[in-house]
Amino acid sequence: MSVNEMQNPLLQVKNLHKSFGKLDVLKGVNSDIYKGDVVAVIGPSGCGKSTFLRCLNFLEMPSAGEILFNDQLIYKNERVYLKRQMKELLALKKEQKFDEAAQAQYNEINERYTSLRKDEKALEKELLKGINTHRQKIGMVFQQFNLFPHLTVLKNITLAPVKLKKMTEEQANEKAMELLKKIGLEDKANVYPATLSGGQKQRIAIVRALAMEPEVMLFDEPTSALDPEMVGEVLKVMTELAKEGMTMIVVTHEMGFAKEVANRVIFMNDGVIKEENNPKDFFANPKDERLKDFLSKVL
Repeated sequence: MSVNEMQNPLLQVKNLHKSFGKLDVLKGVNSDIYKGDVVAVIGPSGCGKSTFLRCLNFLEMPSAGEILFNDQLIYKNERVYLKRQMKELLALKKEQKFDEAAQAQYNEINERYTSLRKDEKALEKELLKGINTHRQKIGMVFQQFNLFPHLTVLKNITLAPVKLKKMTEEQANEKAMELLKKIGLEDKANVYPATLSGGQKQRIAIVRALAMEPEVMLFDEPTSALDPEMVGEVLKVMTELAKEGMTMIVVTHEMGFAKEVANRVIFMNDGVIKEENNPKDFFANPKDERLKDFLSKVL
């Protein structure tokens, strides 16, 4: 049960699909994220966790499904499924199983496909116009930090808010110093990323995302590129964010974080969500056989 389930979800994901050519990576992901949720996403490598995150802020364009943010439809594509269904029905012709019922079904799907084409294409056009505005609301922290090496720490943090006219340079500098102080790195404002440790770089990357004042933060395995002694300093910042009420979706291998900080844990496998629960029940009483096997190896 989510902390704020009395409210409408902040982020709704319905039947989300993502394919790369013939490879289906996401095969129908459904999830509601509420304001204040800290959702840990775990699962084996290659199960679609990172792709799921990247689809939420359109670093990867989904193939099909729906995404709503604050009750506003920001992505919808049903045509992909319908086209696939029509293709499957036409394949019956080769097997000479395309009877009257199949023809009627094909006609019905084709009619729906044709009627959606105009509406969905118009929505896609609108989405592309507003994609940067949407990304400003959903901050993302990557595994490899992605700081600009030629810019100082301060410039790394202030670049986006100033460029996107969200703040003046003076306001952005003030905000950046306030955030750096919060993570104990205000003395690093004028140095370059190359002089920082991995843990410091990742904390700066978190601050850079926070400088845009997002409503949701996405973390894609934020500690997996760090030496073990640096993991704690990054998790401490994330734990503080959670206490302050930041909505977070965290793809992670840190089971301690999932147990102690998250209010929901999701297990993904083979492109879908196999199990979802509060941390206590998720770890103590897993139901999915693949999850049981996975936990036996990582705990």
